[in-house]
Amino acid sequence: MKKNNIYFVTGAGGFIGRHLVDKLAKEGSHVRCLVRRDRHKDLWKSKNITTVLGDLQDRDSLENAIGNANFCIHLASVINSKNKAEFEDVNVRGMSNMIDVSLGANIEKFVYVSSIDAELVPHSLYGGTKLAAEKKLKESSLNYTILRSTVVYGQSDDKHISSLIKFIGHSPLVPIFGDGYYKRQPVYVGDLIYAIKKCIELEGTTGKIYDIAGPSALTMNEIVQTILRVLGKKRMIVHLPIAPVKRLCLVLGKINRFLRTHSQQILSIDQDKLADIGSAQGELSFKPIGFEHGLRTMLKGDQ
Repeated sequence: MKKNNIYFVTGAGGFIGRHLVDKLAKEGSHVRCLVRRDRHKDLWKSKNITTVLGDLQDRDSLENAIGNANFCIHLASVINSKNKAEFEDVNVRGMSNMIDVSLGANIEKFVYVSSIDAELVPHSLYGGTKLAAEKKLKESSLNYTILRSTVVYGQSDDKHISSLIKFIGHSPLVPIFGDGYYKRQPVYVGDLIYAIKKCIELEGTTGKIYDIAGPSALTMNEIVQTILRVLGKKRMIVHLPIAPVKRLCLVLGKINRFLRTHSQQILSIDQDKLADIGSAQGELSFKPIGFEHGLRTMLKGDQ
């Protein structure tokens, strides 16, 4: 027999997953964490957290990991890969396995953290497979909600904003591809977690898709200037021509499959990645903090 408030979280060892699991456990919920590596099994000491080794491509391991959970929050995915097949295997076929296992476990609510990249045209391999995963979820009989998130930042983030902060802190020059006027809408990790929890709590979110992002669209120039202001640093900003870099990526991509996969990030670097958070604001009472506020909160927490 199931107990109340038992969460199954995939990608629990990742940046968002670690913050989410900590939050749920501190609030008294029990969390079953799917992790792929032994080193992640010792991430948490709370009695409310159970870590289980497993893989999205191994259905048996998923059945063992999900246990008697009531709710599933699916975070795990491949963002960068050496080949197209891995995107398909993890992001799409992995979703199929998650759907089957969740149906078998009578999961009450399934929240999928997708990406704003699923809305972009043309699709990257990542964005295309996230969209394909969404389609599979929509065709299932699960009670689901999909969150399409923009880039997420916060304490212990080592891939996006934190990397940029560290670079700016040590380098006398800050290179920006192109004119820097392409826009992003970073969202603080605590705000994404708030949205995830509301999707579990509110019955009216079933079958819905919400964009999750920060309150304002910022150019890359504005993002860098905000970081400099928060750090109290002065740096020389150098704008690098992007056209020759794109041409090089296209040429190398025709020669090497590995480079073709990774060059997509550069080819789309000057594409706006924006979100419409109106539905989330109205239906989830979503009130994300501004980027500068988020940065100061993030840096304070890392001290």
